[in-house]
Amino acid sequence: HLRLFYRISSPGILKSTKTALLKSYRRVLHQMVAERYEWSLNLSDRAVQIILAHHWSEAANHPKPEAIVAIKAARFLHLAAKIAVKSCVMYQAMAQLETACVQLDRIALSHPEGIAQVENVKV
Repeated sequence: HLRLFYRISSPGILKSTKTALLKSYRRVLHQMVAERYEWSLNLSDRAVQIILAHHWSEAANHPKPEAIVAIKAARFLHLAAKIAVKSCVMYQAMAQLETACVQLDRIALSHPEGIAQVENVKV
């Protein structure tokens, strides 16, 4: 029976590495779910738009997301904000619009060519 002992000199490094890996996997999983929902669900359904806003936003939750991911996040967050306004949930609408603006800022900073794509993305 073999026992392995590891001595970790800096536990913070292990924790931050583990957290970074988990965040990376979460972003990929959120993108996969969003892509699947876009492909298989009715995009005019308000509940689907809210779900897609969440998943695209989480997929784009990175300092330099792919332009198309950030654009889709901003578009669906905008749609979800419209739904929140119609439902009189103003604080939710403001939060979604602020997150959408962050995504657009990220596109402008990391993908200047991505701004031209904003108009071409169909939602």
